[in-house]
Amino acid sequence: MSEENIEPVRLATDALQAHERLHLHLRQSHRHTNVFQKSVDTLEQLREIKGELDGSAKNFDSPQICEDCLIELKQQVLMHTPSSVTSDNRDRFKDLINKTFEGIEVLSAVLLTCPWYQASQDERGEQARHNVLFIVYLSHDHQFLAPVNQHTLNEKFVEDKGWLYAIELYHFVHSIAKGKARCVEVLYCPDSAQLIQKDQWKQLKSQLNYTKVTKLRGYVEACKGQSISGIGKKGKDGKFRLVESTTFHQFCDSFRLMNHLYNVSADLPPCTDVTKITCLPDIAMKGKELLHKLYKVGFQKVLGRCKEIKDNFESRGPSKLLEYGAYEARLFGEMLLKGSVIILELVFGDNHNYMSPMWKELVKQRKCFVTEKGIQQYLGLIQNNYKMLEKEREVAAKERKLLYQIFHKSDAVERMMNGDIPNVRCTGELREFIMNIRTRPLENEYDRNVLLTKAKQKIDGLLTNLAARKTRLKENMDFCAVTEWLLRVRGLNCPSV
Repeated sequence: MSEENIEPVRLATDALQAHERLHLHLRQSHRHTNVFQKSVDTLEQLREIKGELDGSAKNFDSPQICEDCLIELKQQVLMHTPSSVTSDNRDRFKDLINKTFEGIEVLSAVLLTCPWYQASQDERGEQARHNVLFIVYLSHDHQFLAPVNQHTLNEKFVEDKGWLYAIELYHFVHSIAKGKARCVEVLYCPDSAQLIQKDQWKQLKSQLNYTKVTKLRGYVEACKGQSISGIGKKGKDGKFRLVESTTFHQFCDSFRLMNHLYNVSADLPPCTDVTKITCLPDIAMKGKELLHKLYKVGFQKVLGRCKEIKDNFESRGPSKLLEYGAYEARLFGEMLLKGSVIILELVFGDNHNYMSPMWKELVKQRKCFVTEKGIQQYLGLIQNNYKMLEKEREVAAKERKLLYQIFHKSDAVERMMNGDIPNVRCTGELREFIMNIRTRPLENEYDRNVLLTKAKQKIDGLLTNLAARKTRLKENMDFCAVTEWLLRVRGLNCPSV
């Protein structure tokens, strides 16, 4: 921490701890009021401020585009068709794209035009009216392998402005595997539409014959569904009815997708070039026939969809003969950063049957995972266990586990409050006490109500002591440490992230 941040961190800590004490008081006196909810929101905001100041708020560094040239780039996109792009226009496109995606490796840039719409318009400006500049780029290793939720990655690696669509390479290939028609059109676009293409892109196009993609069930189903859903729907009587608000452009999209379906049945590549449309009335008739077939016949001779590989395998519960959990490295890292108690205990524990060299490297840094977020996760588990016991819904065997976990995790919280690594395996009096809860009859001093009272006292004591502290740990886990470790696990270089 820099010297200039020492005082702000101290002040933020004082403010946060003062509000922790207020929040504890409101929990007891205003639990079901708007005031308490405002207190919850304020507490979260103060934690975020403290995390920013103590340097622990580092998070996913998503690809960012520069918007300075977007207006001119949009003008270029909406005034050209692939056939009208001269060498000077192409150079201007490249310059604007490189400035917009500065620091990002662009593998492919395609000026995407619907051939059906283009063929129906006389003026070039109208032909280009619905153009899309489709960019495929390569993210940095520390971004691609970041320990972040997959949904977040899917959002951050796609930029959709309507006229501009930029997608990270992995997500583009994943979309190809799922049969997304737009991505397939980009891959097999005419040479005139290709504004930028790196060697890696050329290699992908040369190695992936169109039949390996267009024969996938996902592609056929996508073209089939989108060609119809955009212009109408099937009624309860089985008849297809057009939507009155359907635009001419939507009709062109529909027939382009039906053209793709016809090409699948005729073993032809996707229709992406206006020069391939030689007889509009004839093709339009085939489109009409295909529309009829979609409801009456359907496509049968297509490949199955690619099966997604899971990133975790779990078998847990009292009915399981063997309980286990297996997590892919990135998902493990994501859960570690969130403070998952199960994952933290794996890192904090010492007596593993096997530890790889990379695992030993990670646990050397385990002190950086002793944080306020970790304390809150442990505390959440403790309080949840107590709530379940209060509801009296659990069987006796489950009750024992809920009870001893409260005392076990409370000891962990007390150790983390002092900046120490918690014990995963208990020792001494605590171990004896927990074993008695697990094995002895729940009577006398181990009567359920007696233990429940002790648990409530333990929780109240923890909350009071947490609010009374003069100092705090770092708020969040070390994002950079986990990301760098993931890169080393993959055998990649570790630039500063």
